[in-house]
Amino acid sequence: MSFSQLQWGVRGGRLIKQLLNGPQAVAFVPALALAAFWFGGEGLLVIVALGLPMLMFFSSPPAQTTAPISHGFLPELPIKNLEQHLEQILGDARSTGAVTACYLLHLDGPFPTAAAGEELRSAYLRNLRSCLRQSDLAGWTNGNTLVVAMAPNRRLDLDAAIQAARRFQTTLEDPVAAGGRLWHVSVCVGLAISTRLASHTDGTDMLNAAQLALQEARQNGASAIRTYSAKRHKTQQKSALPPSEAVAALENGGIRPWYQPQLCTETGRISGLEALARWSHPTRGLIAPAEFLPALQRGAALSRLGDCILYHACRDLAQWDKAGLNLPQVGVNFSEDELADPRLIERVRTTLDKFGLSPDRLRIEVTENVALSGAVSDAARSVTALSKLGCKIDLDDFGTGATALTALQNINVDRLKIDRSFVRRVDRDEAQRRLLAAILGMAERLGIETLAEGVESHGEHALVAQLGCTHVQGFGIARPMPGAQIPDWVNGQQARLAKLPRLGLVRRS
Repeated sequence: MSFSQLQWGVRGGRLIKQLLNGPQAVAFVPALALAAFWFGGEGLLVIVALGLPMLMFFSSPPAQTTAPISHGFLPELPIKNLEQHLEQILGDARSTGAVTACYLLHLDGPFPTAAAGEELRSAYLRNLRSCLRQSDLAGWTNGNTLVVAMAPNRRLDLDAAIQAARRFQTTLEDPVAAGGRLWHVSVCVGLAISTRLASHTDGTDMLNAAQLALQEARQNGASAIRTYSAKRHKTQQKSALPPSEAVAALENGGIRPWYQPQLCTETGRISGLEALARWSHPTRGLIAPAEFLPALQRGAALSRLGDCILYHACRDLAQWDKAGLNLPQVGVNFSEDELADPRLIERVRTTLDKFGLSPDRLRIEVTENVALSGAVSDAARSVTALSKLGCKIDLDDFGTGATALTALQNINVDRLKIDRSFVRRVDRDEAQRRLLAAILGMAERLGIETLAEGVESHGEHALVAQLGCTHVQGFGIARPMPGAQIPDWVNGQQARLAKLPRLGLVRRS
């Protein structure tokens, strides 16, 4: 046999093997069976019908038992592998002139442990995958943070990337059932898009950029979204607050309270204000507490912040009394360390006396940690002393920690401030509604008032009022504002109430 004949034989064998594998082989089976019957009768038909499937089986390639994972559903991503994936995606994007983006989505909220925790994590990842293409990467990183790496896309730009971030956020903030109950979280998003990164950026740099954006988002409150900007990041690094400047602002009155109104659900009238620390910087504008609190801590002045806010809040309340405004109370936050200071009681009493205010005009907001610390702790003793003085006690962010009903026996609580996670979408979620109703029912049986935090829509406002919550607070009512704006807001609220129709008896002639 010549070499050319051998080549033709090999090629013919390959051709026959290709024809016998894959979906095209199915098309030849009826034709071969019919030809066998036509030329050879039933005997040849039986041979073809039995022999051809066996020949196809033995000529098929072995099944691939392992395959490299590059994209898709990844339940857990070690950072090293994640950086390698990002490196690959960046390379693909650059070689094709496309765009990619990396998202870090941090879930803030209570998480169960053990089996329920794994069930919850799987559910959140499954919901996130429903928003993605098959070629996009998604998985958990360390902690309660999900990562998404978008496959290269020529149509992806910054606006589309931000819209996708909002879509991911909305999906993850929907309630998820796990361990026999519903779980609610708020989601902050950090986004790094390749068009905002340097040409030499690698996977590690892209991940770091997304982490910086996520850090900025978390500093700006719940459900914030931030994109990475190299220019802005360099500016922030250069303008980091020195402790001396923050301490000087505190001492000179630069850090003052802004006030968020609270409304009574029965009358619609303002029932109080919460004092929130804000720093109005002469050149940088308004600085959030997440930025200046670390500077105060480094300057060993964080403990003086509570006294500063208390002083200004009592002074403003006294001035509003003189102006004829009907503002019943103001709430001030004290940390556990501040409450543990035995001199706090005397400072509160002295400040109230200085401005001629009775103790019941002041609400002290404490965290669940204080309630759980036990009745004999220094912080709990201070709260008890403030209550005996006549101040009202609010248990802040109720439901976010491990509060047990017995913890309410440690301190005298006048009002529960129900966390936003129990209020979000209560007008659209029946399970959320039942849960909130149970909390409100418990508070009513204990003789404790309630305030719903984070009310952001008319539907939430109406529903919590219908369920029996006595007070509301949130962006749907009013955002925090400087004290100088409070009189105009109060007068506007009173004007709105005056325009509402009133029911009355109609006399019959």
